[in-house]
Amino acid sequence: MGVIEDSNRYASAVVKDEAAILTVRKSDFDELMSVNPSIAMKIMVTVTRRYKSNIESGTDAAASVPAVAVPTTQRESKIVVVYSATGGAGTSTMVCNLAYSLSSKGKKVLLLDGSTQFGDLSVLLDVLPKQTLFHMAEEEEFCYEVISNNYINSTKFGFDFIAAPLKPEQFEMASADLFRILIDVVAPEYDYIIIDTYHLMQEPILTLMEMAQEIVYVMTADLPGLKNARLWLGLLRELAFTDAKVGVALNKVLQASAVHTESVVKNLNVTVLGEIPYDYKSCINCVNKGELVASYTSEAIAVAIDNITLKLAPDLQVEPIEEAGIGGWVGRITSRFTKG
Repeated sequence: MGVIEDSNRYASAVVKDEAAILTVRKSDFDELMSVNPSIAMKIMVTVTRRYKSNIESGTDAAASVPAVAVPTTQRESKIVVVYSATGGAGTSTMVCNLAYSLSSKGKKVLLLDGSTQFGDLSVLLDVLPKQTLFHMAEEEEFCYEVISNNYINSTKFGFDFIAAPLKPEQFEMASADLFRILIDVVAPEYDYIIIDTYHLMQEPILTLMEMAQEIVYVMTADLPGLKNARLWLGLLRELAFTDAKVGVALNKVLQASAVHTESVVKNLNVTVLGEIPYDYKSCINCVNKGELVASYTSEAIAVAIDNITLKLAPDLQVEPIEEAGIGGWVGRITSRFTKG
């Protein structure tokens, strides 16, 4: 773990007899992981099993944690983690639009940026955060009033937002323990907590998955995306460390895409929550204008996001919207963004 996290070692070793010691530099270790995925997978399995064992025995908690005040309300909060093993799959865009879709249907939603080193949600939501998870780690006492006053940001889209550290070097402060305590405090105040993540299976991500009721795996509609999803789902099933339901959101889908719902179900044996059509121009225009695609309810991407929302929140009891065919909506999107 010291090599993986670039931190101090967690244990020492003493040899009983004469021994030869092999020194492995972190740069060599990282290179070995990049060229040999099977070794990386075995290490990931080992780390996760140790993590699960520590969770069950209660030995992984920090020696001292902030005192947690009793929440003022008691909501049945649902925690949804959005994850992808493939970089650039669209997890950040997905969490923002899911949060909007839920909040527009009357749900109280908190969006948490768990992509702690290079989180983009502040930019996507056009929010200058009060303070971030980096500052939160220094709090001596946790209660909802402190979190609400200092860390929860309101957005123009109707949901609340907690930001990741603004500098990459601050990411280590957003530890697994911090996430665990934070979610325990804020969960009674919200109907849904939607969490963005990064693609590495490190301890904070494992903690978030362990706490989740739903995991939305965002998969690109191509063969590398299918391969990565298969590896990740295989790992998840082998470890069996979480009881969360897992569903796939198939993203960036074109008519000519190599992967569609039928191939995902056949190859991965997992529920497909929906197919999101690919349209780079509309998405990037929304990002640059500080808007969300889901706020344009007539567009095919917005319809697809809405139908995924209904599968995550069956209590809404709203009929699914008929999705437009891929390609027929491009002209409408183009005309909307070129007006004026």
